[in-house]
Amino acid sequence: MNILHTYTTTLDGISIEAMVTDLAIKTESAILMKALDSQVFVTVAVGKHSPDKDYFPLRVDFEEKFYSVGALLGSRYSRREGKPSDEATLKARIIDRTIRPLFPTHYKKEIWVCATVLVQGSFPTEMLAVLGASIALNISSVPFHGPISGVRMILNESKWCIGKRNTSAQHVSELTVCGMEEGITMIEMGGNQIEKTKVKTGIDASRTHIQSLQQFQRNIIKEIGKTKEALADIQIPTAIQDAFTPVQETMRTLAISHKKNEINTLSSTWHQTLISLNISDAEKIIGYDLFDNTLKKIINEMGIISHTRIDGRKLTDLRSLHAEAGGFSQLLHGTGTFYRGDTHIMTVLTLASPDKAQLIDAVGFQESKKRFIHHYNFPQYATGEVGKIGSPGRREIGHGALAEKALLYVIPKEEIFPYTIRLVSESFTSDGSTSMASVCASTLALMDGGVPIDAPVAGIAMGLLIHNNTYEIITDLSGFEDHYGYMDFKVAGTVHGITAMQLDIKSTHIPIEVIHEAIDRSCETHIKILSVMHTALEKPRPHISTSAPHIEQMNINPDDIGLIIGSGGKVIKKIKEDYALDGIDIVDSGVVTITGKKEQVSNVIQHIKHLTKQFDIGSSFTGVVTKVVEFGAFVEIVPEVEGLVHVSEFSPERILSPFDVLHVGDTVPIILKNIDHERRLSLSIKMKDPHFFDPILKKLKNI
Repeated sequence: MNILHTYTTTLDGISIEAMVTDLAIKTESAILMKALDSQVFVTVAVGKHSPDKDYFPLRVDFEEKFYSVGALLGSRYSRREGKPSDEATLKARIIDRTIRPLFPTHYKKEIWVCATVLVQGSFPTEMLAVLGASIALNISSVPFHGPISGVRMILNESKWCIGKRNTSAQHVSELTVCGMEEGITMIEMGGNQIEKTKVKTGIDASRTHIQSLQQFQRNIIKEIGKTKEALADIQIPTAIQDAFTPVQETMRTLAISHKKNEINTLSSTWHQTLISLNISDAEKIIGYDLFDNTLKKIINEMGIISHTRIDGRKLTDLRSLHAEAGGFSQLLHGTGTFYRGDTHIMTVLTLASPDKAQLIDAVGFQESKKRFIHHYNFPQYATGEVGKIGSPGRREIGHGALAEKALLYVIPKEEIFPYTIRLVSESFTSDGSTSMASVCASTLALMDGGVPIDAPVAGIAMGLLIHNNTYEIITDLSGFEDHYGYMDFKVAGTVHGITAMQLDIKSTHIPIEVIHEAIDRSCETHIKILSVMHTALEKPRPHISTSAPHIEQMNINPDDIGLIIGSGGKVIKKIKEDYALDGIDIVDSGVVTITGKKEQVSNVIQHIKHLTKQFDIGSSFTGVVTKVVEFGAFVEIVPEVEGLVHVSEFSPERILSPFDVLHVGDTVPIILKNIDHERRLSLSIKMKDPHFFDPILKKLKNI
C-alpha cells in the first residue's frame, strides 16, 4: 500500500489520521481513517445519471467483518459474514442521515458510500466513518455542501466527554452529534432520564469538537479537492408551467382551508395531468417536484404567518390522544394501544426465561446476550398502500432500535426482574411519528404485564417550519408535515428526564438554538401525553400476567453447581423434562433461575434443596436401589442424590454377591456413614438394621 497523503489532527487529546492511499484507485475517492487502534476505509463510487427517478439514489453501507476483532465467528458451516447485523445497519443509518441533506436537491447520480471496518478498536468506528465519508465526498467531484463532522460523547458522572468504546458501560448515557459551524444535521442519543439542561450542555460541548474537525477537513479539501461537477439549473417546461398555474391557486386555497384530503386528491389529479402531457419521464419528475416544492412553500408560509397548520391545529397543539392497557386475550402477557391522531399502534409484551435472551454474534458488540428486545413492524397497509410482508428493512430496524433505546433505561435490572423481555410494536395505521407512538404503546404494555419499570416513558416528534428566514417549531409532527417540513426531531422521556433523541433534517443544518427550544417544548409535551397514558394505567400492575411463565431464584453454594448439572448435563436436563420447565439457568455465583408454571417451580426448588442439602453423617434414610454392581449397590436417599453401599456394609454376615440379595427398585434402610471431599456418599444398611437381610440369607442357606 502506497500512502499518497497523510493528514493528522487531535480530538480531545486523541490523534486522528486521514490517509489517501492507492488501495481503491477505481473509486471516485477513498480515505483510510485511523484513531487509537481503530481503522475504517471509506470509499465513494459514482454511478449513472438517473433523471427519471423521483428520489436521490444514495446508498450507504457500513461493513463489519469478524477479522476486524481477530475473531472467527458465525456458523460452523459457513465462516463468511451474512447480511449486516442490526448494529451495522444502525451505523449505516447514522452516516446516511448525516450526509443525505447536504446533496443538491435535484442531483440524481447514483452515489455509493461504503465504510469498511478494518480494525474494530476502542475509538467509535461509526464516527471515523462519518468523518471519512465527509472527507471522501468533499475531495471528490460530487457536489456536496460539506464538510460535515460528528462526535460521540458519553456522560461521565456529570461531564460530557469524547466516548471511547472501551470506556462504555452497560446503559451508559451517550450522545452522537453531527453538524457544522452553522448548526446541527443529525442527533442520536440514549440517556438514563437525563435532565434537559444537561442534554443541551452536551450538544453545546459537541460544537467545539465539531468546529476543530471542520477546519481539519477544509485544509485537506484545499490541498487535494477535485473540481466539483457543475449542475445546470432546473428548467421547467412551458407545458408543465402552463398546466400548473391553476393547480397552484387551488392548492393555496385548499391549504388555507385546512383541506388536507382534498390536497391529496389534487396531487393525484396533477400526476394524471403530467401523464397526459407529451413529455419525457425526466420532465414528469420535474413536474412532481414542482408540486411538492410549491406545497412545501405554502405550508411553511401559512404556518409562519397565520400560526396554523395544514390540519387546522395551532403550532403547539397535540392531535387527539387515546390510550389502552390490556383488553386483548389473556394469552398475551401484556398489551398497550396508543392513538395519536391517525397514528395507531399496538404493542404486545412477551416474557420468557433468562435462557431465552437473544445471543449476540456481531462485531464489536459489548455483550454476548440481550435480554430486552423491541421490534417494530410497519406493513404498507398502514398508509393504505398495497404491498407484501418481508424481512425488516432499515427503517423498521432503525425505528425499533430508537423505541428500544427510549425504554432501555427504565427496564428493571436482571437481579430485580430476571425475565427476558420482548416487545413488538405493530403500526396498524400511520400518519407520522409511529416510533414515538410505539414508545407510548410499549410503556403501557410493560405496565400491563406487571414489569416494574422505573417510570413511564412518552415520546413526541417535533417539526420545523421556515419562511423568509423566520422559523416556528411545531409539536406533534404529522406525516404530511414530516414530508413538507424541515425537521423530524423525536424526543422520548419520563417526568424525570430524557431517555432518547433522534434528529433528521431536510435542510443543510438546523441552528443550535432551535434544537434547544425543541427540547424544552418536547419535555413539556411529555407531561401532557403521560397524563393521558395514566388514565389507562398509572403504574405497573402488582403481578405479572397469569399466562406468563413464573420465575423464582434461589442461591446455592457455587461448589454445588455440579450436583445440579450432573455429568454431561444429565441431571439438569432430567429436572427440566420431569417438571416441564420453560428454563433453568445457573450462573457461576450460584444463583439458580427457574422458569415455568408456579407449582412446578416450587417443586423444583424443593428438589434442588434436596440435591444440595448438607447431609449429616449418621443421618437415617429409607433409600431406593438404583443400580446393583459386583462390589455393592447404589441407593437414592432423596431425589437425584444417591450413594454407594459397599457389599461389606450390607450385613454383619458375609454376602458373596450383591445380586443375591438386592434388585433395582428395592427399598432399604440406610445410614449415612461418610462423605468424601468430592461429596460422594458412603452408605450402610447394617448400621441401620443389622438383621435386614436375615430372612433372605436364611432362605439362601436352606437352598
